[in-house]
Amino acid sequence: MKRFLLVVLLFIFLFIGMFLGKPTRNSIESDIEDFENEIVTPDNDYSKNNDIDPNVVSNVGKKVEKVIDKAFDILFDVVKKIID
Repeated sequence: MKRFLLVVLLFIFLFIGMFLGKPTRNSIESDIEDFENEIVTPDNDYSKNNDIDPNVVSNVGKKVEKVIDKAFDILFDVVKKIID
């Protein structure tokens, strides 16, 4: 019974994370509109903001991938134990 509850809680946790991670449609549209207004203004001196290190995204992505892999490994182990 404890294993079943653990599996259910893990699935709930994963689904909540998926829903929280999705950006809202309105925020994306407003960001795009602000950007378009900035770049189409006549005589605007638009310059890209290059303060972001491209390797940061890659490193964070790799760490998140490892966490997700470990979570699924644990989940599969629990499901396998329940089945056996």
